[in-house]
Amino acid sequence: MLSKKKKNNAVNEEITASEELTAIKEAVPEPATQEFVAVSQNRQGPIAELVRTSSVGYSVACRKFYWFSLHNMHLIVYTMFFLVLAIFSFYYGFYGNDKMLCIFSAITAAFMLYVIVGGPKLFAEGMSFDEEKQEGTLCCKFYQEELSVTIGEEEMKIPYSSVVQLTVTRHYIYLRLKNNKTFKSGIVMEKPTSDSSVADIEKAIKI
Repeated sequence: MLSKKKKNNAVNEEITASEELTAIKEAVPEPATQEFVAVSQNRQGPIAELVRTSSVGYSVACRKFYWFSLHNMHLIVYTMFFLVLAIFSFYYGFYGNDKMLCIFSAITAAFMLYVIVGGPKLFAEGMSFDEEKQEGTLCCKFYQEELSVTIGEEEMKIPYSSVVQLTVTRHYIYLRLKNNKTFKSGIVMEKPTSDSSVADIEKAIKI
């Protein structure tokens, strides 16, 4: 009888010890889990958030940013035509004897200048959010890895690698995107009042 009691006591002690070890393991979190939680928490907050409503002013600004850009091949071609025609008109007006060619070149150069200056109204389009005067708000959240754009309930993730132009002026921030059907003319937002926010945006996009 004594030997059975000793055996039972030993078994109970082993069960109690195993339960204590299991409790200790469950109480101590794994380092990998802690690191993952910390990283996910760091990614939750945007470095800057810009919100606005639709406006004609933003549409006009978007047209101008899109047109007067080195990425606009139409503007480059029209400017080259204007310069060539202006040189022709100047040369034949002062050094040549062909007045008709001089007049024709001058008129054509003036027309090309009109096309260049009026390009935003003639050929460019603003954001559909402003052109169609959509209701609701447009929200841009700048994260470390990507840009999140929300229009109403629709949210789009845009990687910074698709941003080909970042322009910061006194009142606006303009982003020109590569091969984006939703924002063909780019995205224009109001410039944040904080200079540190602008610096964080420029640092994250890295153009």
